[in-house]
Amino acid sequence: MQNFVDYFEDTWIGKFERRTRNPPMFPYTMWSCYSNIIHEMPVTNNIVEGWNRGFLSQMRSEKPSVWSFLDTIQREQTTTELKITRERTGERMLKKKYKNLNTRLQNVCSEFDELYSDDEIEQYLRRISLII
Repeated sequence: MQNFVDYFEDTWIGKFERRTRNPPMFPYTMWSCYSNIIHEMPVTNNIVEGWNRGFLSQMRSEKPSVWSFLDTIQREQTTTELKITRERTGERMLKKKYKNLNTRLQNVCSEFDELYSDDEIEQYLRRISLII
């Protein structure tokens, strides 16, 4: 278990030495979802995986012809333009389940700076874990 703790500290949060924490291998801004949650941005790459699966299924063949590929690209372009128009008009494409989840996460994260001190970080993390 200690090997895992050492790895986690060195890689993600920084090792605690002499009353301070050294910088981690990867800065918080690179992996933290806090900013994404506050700014209503995706926190996973599920949307990319879903797009890829959908795009491949539209071609209806593992080895499509060039014409089939171009037809699929054109359909995708039309769909993308529609999505851009919807986004520009303020229409959000999230399912209700994810809207509720995002709202709850935003509420907890926006309270972080105001309500939580270093002593209460465990309570904050528990609240986040119960939501996700």
